[in-house]
Amino acid sequence: MKLDGEIFLSEIRQKRVMDKRGHSLGTLMDLSVRAGESFPLVEGFLVARGKERFLLPWEEVEVLNRELLLCRSNEGNGYPPPPTEGIYAFRDLMDKQIVDINGAKVVRVNDVKVKEMKGELTIIAVDVGFRGLLRRMGVKRRLGRYWKGLVSSIPYRLIGWQYIQPLEPSINHLVLKLSKEQTVHLHPSELAEILTQIPAENQDALLDSMDIDKIADTIPEMDDKNQVALVERMTTEKAADILEAMSPDDAADILGDLSDKKAEEIIEEMEEEDAQEVKDLLQHEEDSAGGLMTTEYFAVTPFTTVAETFSQLRTELEDVETINDIYVIDEGERLMGSLTLRELFLRNGEDKVAQFMHRRLIFLTPESDGMEAARMMAKFNLLSLPVVDKEKRLLGIITVDDILEFLLPSVKKRKRF
Repeated sequence: MKLDGEIFLSEIRQKRVMDKRGHSLGTLMDLSVRAGESFPLVEGFLVARGKERFLLPWEEVEVLNRELLLCRSNEGNGYPPPPTEGIYAFRDLMDKQIVDINGAKVVRVNDVKVKEMKGELTIIAVDVGFRGLLRRMGVKRRLGRYWKGLVSSIPYRLIGWQYIQPLEPSINHLVLKLSKEQTVHLHPSELAEILTQIPAENQDALLDSMDIDKIADTIPEMDDKNQVALVERMTTEKAADILEAMSPDDAADILGDLSDKKAEEIIEEMEEEDAQEVKDLLQHEEDSAGGLMTTEYFAVTPFTTVAETFSQLRTELEDVETINDIYVIDEGERLMGSLTLRELFLRNGEDKVAQFMHRRLIFLTPESDGMEAARMMAKFNLLSLPVVDKEKRLLGIITVDDILEFLLPSVKKRKRF
């Protein structure tokens, strides 16, 4: 075995390359690598000797360790010049972006770890942590025996190459392989942050690992610029499927920012009911109550029993944004009252909601200002606020998260406000 154990590129870069007689052949500068079946394979070592550069094949190596590289030959002549094309570990992998699934963020490669496996030298992992950065800066070399004491409290942050997409001839970035099982555990805001930091071509690869509902939760967490760029690139069919899975207010916000042509194409492709809800919302100014509201709410008639309400909840739960408040409407969809889910649990199954609903109504009209909605929700400690028309027909509700996004535009995308 030529290499005992594992070693980092920064530990051997700029080390001496010796022939068997102890004569210096030059300085190790980089590793020439190619894609392997599972791991990238090191084909050879780029060696600098003055202004000359040559490639020392892995087959010619006798010993590799942290102090030197010893080759089999007694003289350093006859080695081929480095190829003009190809992949080099230091040149092409260092500082490249990669998704750290455990940290749910985009990080940079600080070092590369290699190991001999079945007679071949392979890249087995990349170091994205602070240890790797210190090692690359030469701190380990300068501190010597004091290195372990310095980094004892600094955790390793390695990403195994088996989790990284295969090497390509032209490398601008690295992207982690993400399965649906992995992405499902990430919060939409974490996925949105990752999407906004990786190149466009890899956004598509990440989206392919997510189901439609997860994408629908994630895109609204992105800023305007990235939302528009992402949706504009999508096929009309895929964009329509995703927007249908969103809450209508989020879908309307995104469509309002797209080009007229793309927005019209998507609306045309959407299911008729979903498309109509979105078109109704697009009629309102975005910073008005009508623009802030969602049409996904839960409502019952006054003579519905508690047991019937629970049964209806189980049926409609996936189609409503929040069930903190339950609204009571008549046959003409006019708002009559409200009750909370907690109050529902405290009543008998035969009780009708009209017996205990709150009849004092707090509501806004679609034209009301967003700041007025915020003041009312704060004053009355509301988690949702109904929006009605002139005949008091319930049009939608404003939820507390919509108000937070309105008041704190930097949280998501309403920077123009």
